[in-house]
Amino acid sequence: HMDPKTLCLPIDAEEAVDVLVVGGGVAGICAAIACARNGCDTALIEMDPCLGGNSSPLLGVHVSGAHSFHPYASETGIIEELELEAAQRRAKTRTHGNHYNISYTWDLVLQDALAEAGVRVFRNHQGRQAWRDGRRITAVAAVDVEHFRTRLFRLRVGVVDASGDGVVARAAGAATMLGSEAASTFGERSAKPESSAETMGTSITALVRKCALPVDFVLPHRFAARARLEGPPPPLKAYPSSWDPAAECCFLWVTESGGERDTILDAAAIREEILYQLYRTWDNVKNHSFPEAARHWELIWVSPKSGKRESHRFVGDYVLTQTDVENATPFGDSIGYGGYGVDIHEADGTRAKVVFHSIPPLWNFPYRCTYARDLDNLWLAGRLMSVSHLALGTVRRMRTMGA
Repeated sequence: HMDPKTLCLPIDAEEAVDVLVVGGGVAGICAAIACARNGCDTALIEMDPCLGGNSSPLLGVHVSGAHSFHPYASETGIIEELELEAAQRRAKTRTHGNHYNISYTWDLVLQDALAEAGVRVFRNHQGRQAWRDGRRITAVAAVDVEHFRTRLFRLRVGVVDASGDGVVARAAGAATMLGSEAASTFGERSAKPESSAETMGTSITALVRKCALPVDFVLPHRFAARARLEGPPPPLKAYPSSWDPAAECCFLWVTESGGERDTILDAAAIREEILYQLYRTWDNVKNHSFPEAARHWELIWVSPKSGKRESHRFVGDYVLTQTDVENATPFGDSIGYGGYGVDIHEADGTRAKVVFHSIPPLWNFPYRCTYARDLDNLWLAGRLMSVSHLALGTVRRMRTMGA
């Protein structure tokens, strides 16, 4: 038990809430709306200026789930409400394939839904510290990075950590899992013989458009010296899969890195690497492999947010496994379902190998995966849930986590 006055930063403001949701991604937003609709005085903090997590206008990843592999199935509930409202309001960036989305209208759809439910939203707030009294979290401190202030949230009920990296859950002392488990840990058929600290890597997106006049591309100076050392890039045998020269605008997803590093503490270095890989690939397209097809194409936007797939996971009273999702194990305390492929990105620092281990049937997950086993009032949402590394390959889809 600690007194919040011992925090090294002064407390500038205080809030008393029933439930604090840490993280404004799809999972956190659905959790906050559910809490508020069930009568809880709820606050949500998000460290970015935009809501939506990896689906926000800062990155724009598609909100996908079971429908990607099962044409007559999709996760419903609150996430379905949000998606239908977004469709009605045309909250979609119109590009080839429509797979990514940086429309700010999506942020407004999420903000309106939270406001309608009565959730107080604090953007640009990063959860940093938690205080306990025995097995209960009593308060959480968040840094308001926009106004250089620290806000203390005193809790009447508890915390939902949906932050992706689980800083508050770790500060509270919740047990974690990291990396991939050995086959002997859970008996999963695709697990490797030895455990590893390696996680799935991180990606960025970029937007390119076709212009009326030719557009030159010069590799940024910060990357040119490394490119000279590496020499001419190998010729591409085909267009990058996300680029269609016949379209007007395309989002690019061409790279991933960082799985062999600490995706939290090394995030800046990982971003520098994937930026290099992105620019090097576009330089290859424009100036080496397809100069005629790409002559009128311009790189106009690179996502300011990096898309992280995995860092820490936390331990509940049950750990969902690859075996569970592939067998569609029924759980008496089931609270949601999914059906995306068991999709594991294996990154070695310079490339990404995407392995689909299976396309499972519609599977369900138990309530026991969504709270920390060593605390009485800490719930886990999103990719923090109590699942194995392999199960995360299907659990981590945003529509599934929203359910």
